[in-house]
Amino acid sequence: MIELEEIDVLARDIFGENFSSLRQVNETTIRINLHKESFLDIFQSVRDQKKFAFHLKIVDGRVFRLDSRPEKKYQKLKSFPWHLHQGSENRVVSSPFSTIKRVALKQFFVYANKKYYG
Repeated sequence: MIELEEIDVLARDIFGENFSSLRQVNETTIRINLHKESFLDIFQSVRDQKKFAFHLKIVDGRVFRLDSRPEKKYQKLKSFPWHLHQGSENRVVSSPFSTIKRVALKQFFVYANKKYYG
């Protein structure tokens, strides 16, 4: 499991002035509040370290989420079970990110920062 302190340092480094705050929501979820009323949730399974999701919700309704939930409808994706929701729940593509969770988290933060803040 990636610890709160590690996520905090990484988020502040990558999001910079766009970072607002970070808090532990519950045992499995950490929320990063970003400027412009958007947020990024990090879900990590306590029972299965391979299960997680990084979810960016933008105030205009767009959703970007990388997750490892093995949904049957995405079995044909090259990166299965990893997949990326790209702008909406229904637009799903193969994950372009590392399969190492810590590396993927950093890559997703960079991706999210570019998607949202340009």
